[in-house]
Amino acid sequence: MACVIGAALSLAGYFIVLDQEHAASKAHFEHAIHKHVAILDQGLNISFSALRSLGGLFLAKEKVSPLDFKRFIEPVLDIHPEIQALEWIPRIKAPERAAFEAMARKEGFAGFQITERTEQGMVSAGTDREEYFPVYLVEPYEKNRAAHGFDLASSPTRLKALEMARDTGKMAATERITLVQETGDQYGFLIFQPVYRAGAPVDSVESRRANLMGFTLGVFRIDNIINNAIGSFSKLEQSSFHVFDHSAPAGKQLLYPKSSPIENRGDLGDSNCLDDRLDITGRDWLVTFCPPAGGVGYVVSHI
Repeated sequence: MACVIGAALSLAGYFIVLDQEHAASKAHFEHAIHKHVAILDQGLNISFSALRSLGGLFLAKEKVSPLDFKRFIEPVLDIHPEIQALEWIPRIKAPERAAFEAMARKEGFAGFQITERTEQGMVSAGTDREEYFPVYLVEPYEKNRAAHGFDLASSPTRLKALEMARDTGKMAATERITLVQETGDQYGFLIFQPVYRAGAPVDSVESRRANLMGFTLGVFRIDNIINNAIGSFSKLEQSSFHVFDHSAPAGKQLLYPKSSPIENRGDLGDSNCLDDRLDITGRDWLVTFCPPAGGVGYVVSHI
């Protein structure tokens, strides 16, 4: 009997120690996740600050030339390689379109016109509408020239974020998109920063709409910003790592990795997965880590 009791106590002690080790491992795993997500959040906010500073250029100068824009942007991009492009998106009313396109061609953009994309991805002349929001000034130009002239108002996803930024006076992000200039296989997103006429009233939706000049725009490729900010995510050994946009409709929530068959957080179906959140100018991003399949446990290398 004494042997049986001793064995039972030993077994109970073993499971207590095992539970303690599991709890400690999970706590370490959670700490690592929060640390990495904080790095990602900080990196994104620094990138967004660069976009805010660009708005000041258009308030300080009555006319910003392509050369002015290039000189302002180049040093910014040198220290922000995670940014795919920075752009100026002017507001062009329908009666101004022909004159604007002619002005752009005189400034050195031969053959410039406002365009949109068909459902098949083909370039076509922009449909007649009351106003246009074309990509006009963009840096770096060569790697983003496919987007030059593209009317952001022609895309419902882009237009939704554009209108939110215009009406609130705050930055607004799109849901996931495939960038016009995308040559790889990853999702992107855009951040709009509204720019209003200097000194004009912007204390109501009506006044903001009336006094809108255009937008500064940040273009981001999701894999790039994650890899640039927190490449050390790989140190969360063997863990699956996903990023979702909870503000997006079901079926369009997966942001990273694009190759994953998982489309929504609920598809993971693992109560051991750990989540952290990011507020991306009002969009609810969810960063999810799951321990290795098979119940191996929470594993973190030294970070």
